[in-house]
Amino acid sequence: MTDFTKIKKLFESNQEKLLKEQLVNFDRRKLKRKEVAGFASIARQLGMSNLGIKTLNPIIRSEKILEVAKDNELIEYGSCLYRVGLVNESQKILTEINKDRPQKILYLAFCKFAQWKYSEAITLLERYLKLSSLTKREEFIGQLNLASAYIFKEDFDSAEQLLSECESYASHKKLQNFLGNINELKSQIYFYQGQFFKAKKYLKIADSFFEDETAFGKLFVHKWLALISFRKNKAMLKEVRKEAIKQRHWETLRSLRYYEGHLLKNKSILNEVYLGTPFKEFKLMIKNKNPFLKIKAGSIPFGGKSLARFDRVGYELKIKNRSIQFKGHALDAKLLLALSDDFYRPKSGYQIFEKLYPNEFFHPQFSLNKTQKIISRFKKKKFGIISKLDKLYYLDGVRVHYSESSNKSDYDFYFEQIKSQFNEPFSAKDFGSCLKLSHRQTNRIIRGLLDEERIVKIGGGRSTRYFF
Repeated sequence: MTDFTKIKKLFESNQEKLLKEQLVNFDRRKLKRKEVAGFASIARQLGMSNLGIKTLNPIIRSEKILEVAKDNELIEYGSCLYRVGLVNESQKILTEINKDRPQKILYLAFCKFAQWKYSEAITLLERYLKLSSLTKREEFIGQLNLASAYIFKEDFDSAEQLLSECESYASHKKLQNFLGNINELKSQIYFYQGQFFKAKKYLKIADSFFEDETAFGKLFVHKWLALISFRKNKAMLKEVRKEAIKQRHWETLRSLRYYEGHLLKNKSILNEVYLGTPFKEFKLMIKNKNPFLKIKAGSIPFGGKSLARFDRVGYELKIKNRSIQFKGHALDAKLLLALSDDFYRPKSGYQIFEKLYPNEFFHPQFSLNKTQKIISRFKKKKFGIISKLDKLYYLDGVRVHYSESSNKSDYDFYFEQIKSQFNEPFSAKDFGSCLKLSHRQTNRIIRGLLDEERIVKIGGGRSTRYFF
């Protein structure tokens, strides 16, 4: 029996505590190539995706010409990246795999959920459910996630049909938590239709299935009950907010604040949610559901007493009688943009890395250290406006100014410079000289602008030119 076979047996027998200890101390050099993806998968399912990344990275990012990553290794690596918050790199890897494998499509859909791109998630999940290779459980997971997406898009008939099928499977298999999830989703349908009595009925049923008081399922039940009772009992909403912060479920905070503004028809609250949210589909939902709302530029206080002011449009930080004008490509500016693009969600080191270095692959040994150095350097400049909660970073004591469209792409600044400086095709050297960038910075930014389809490349070699 190999060492990995012992790990598999522990996993199959649900000895989670012992298994985690074994994984941490496991000598991964002893893994055979065919065992690596399986080891990473077990790590991911135990909430140790960083270990899965460390295990697979030498294969996925190998510089050896003959060492090519296999599809199952790429899929598992992409899944682990998603779990730690590296959504963009996860999508790139999963999209490049030609074959429609179930886990690949499912995790691409999860990436879309994370970006509030529900229309794209629906397309992926519908494609997923057409695969002939799905097990009954895989089909169930796909149906449940698709039902959730249908509810967001208010396709209630399709959602109810799927939830009925899911309930049959979950009842047969006695999946208590999933039965709770199904009834909580049913309650959402009636909540959106204004049938609050029926919504409460299904929330009570859902609550009876959730035994763990710290489970997200309980939090969701409490959230919808608080919104139903909002006009009569506003204190309940405050309790749910505390619960969401305790459980680190940031989307619940966004949702609660939005519905508070929506139910009260409070323009100020809705404007805050709109400006402080980076997701286009969520913003569109706010506008569609609240036609009376006219979005205005404004500022939102992050953390406690405002000691500083950051303008996301002009890249200007005012703090302690100092005014610092950043260049849009400067890492300090990108750090502030990363931490201020979402008012409701702090950022992990992984997520900050992806914002600071959008064209670099994550490296488990160096990337987080590099990100930490940028944050530490920023703090050493006496900008005491970044705080830490567990392993999450957030702005503290900063009033952030937004325009209606100030949740920018990292490359908006460069694209604006190109439009203002170049009336005809330009070379990389022209671009770098204009913005006083190093050769490396110029190449990185050009690649990013090409990836976002902001500019087009013509020619090759020394005659390469770009235009927009």
